[in-house]
Amino acid sequence: MIGTPDGYRAVRWDIPRDPMILRDIRSMVRQTLIKWQLAGSSDLADDIVLATTEVLSNAVLYGLPPIQLTLRVTGETVSAEVTDRGAGRPERSPEDDDAEHGRGLTIVEALCDEWGILPDRDGTGKTVWFRKKCPHPVDEPHPGTQLTETTGSPAPTAPTPTAEHPTDPAPERTEAVARK
Repeated sequence: MIGTPDGYRAVRWDIPRDPMILRDIRSMVRQTLIKWQLAGSSDLADDIVLATTEVLSNAVLYGLPPIQLTLRVTGETVSAEVTDRGAGRPERSPEDDDAEHGRGLTIVEALCDEWGILPDRDGTGKTVWFRKKCPHPVDEPHPGTQLTETTGSPAPTAPTPTAEHPTDPAPERTEAVARK
């Protein structure tokens, strides 16, 4: 994980293709938001955790490894990117109140300010991303927020953190974008 004076922070995890890992991911994302002092607004944390889980679920269930989750904050924006090597693209399912699956992208669109799908340059994978504005800039913690450090090693099945990467959070090419 990196943090800079200008408020840029990022973390990337390698994710196993195992649906059982999603519970651990929710906890890891929430703990990261706490470290970044962004969990003081529980709505923001809940929205980011849920949107991340929805996007990551598609990659774990239907994508191909390697699967990576990147969470970053720049100024007033939190973003997440889920990359996998599967050729398929997530699609929004028709509205069906009785359906057990297929609402993920609708949920992401409802919770986030922007989202989209960025095909890999070689056409063998994609990155599904979303962005959400913070209610306050990262350099100014939400009133009442306390920084909490977590200790201990992750469970054996937990995703593995990888090297930090200061890349531009804005995708260059976008296949589908929804804006509020």
